[in-house]
Amino acid sequence: MQSDDLIVIGRITSTHGVKGWVSMESYSSNLEDIFKYKLYINMNNAFEIIKVKDYKMMPKKLIAKIEGVDSIEQAEIFLDCKIYTKNDQLSKLDKDEYYWNDLIGCSVYSNEQNLLGKVSSIIRNFSSDILVVSHHKNKDEILIPFIKDFLLEVNIKEQIIIVDWKDDY
Repeated sequence: MQSDDLIVIGRITSTHGVKGWVSMESYSSNLEDIFKYKLYINMNNAFEIIKVKDYKMMPKKLIAKIEGVDSIEQAEIFLDCKIYTKNDQLSKLDKDEYYWNDLIGCSVYSNEQNLLGKVSSIIRNFSSDILVVSHHKNKDEILIPFIKDFLLEVNIKEQIIIVDWKDDY
């Protein structure tokens, strides 16, 4: 299987308890949607299918029981692993909708054509997603709400995002 066929849709963040449960971060707009897909993890430079036997929505996180993982020691192998699914399993997006995976790595420019940096990650917030932009000159991060008020252009093909943003915000 080619990695080009896969897209990151989540990450395993920690173990949960001693019976092999893991905490997961889902990049789906509805967190539980991650379980609608066939899931893969890259282990030893090979993509392997993982099957989720059970999952629970906790107040502040999502936890899952992976088939065949029955102890904390077995679960630790998966720590910080990205979770993938095949591109063709994802639904088609409407105009002006983007998958996070497509936004990460894009260069972000201000409306004054100044390079602000690159999108390093995205934070899910109640009102909107927030682009985390690693500043191109220093190690600072710029947090930019991903809303129409600030977005002037998103060009996934060219990997460019232009925002209404001043360098001194």
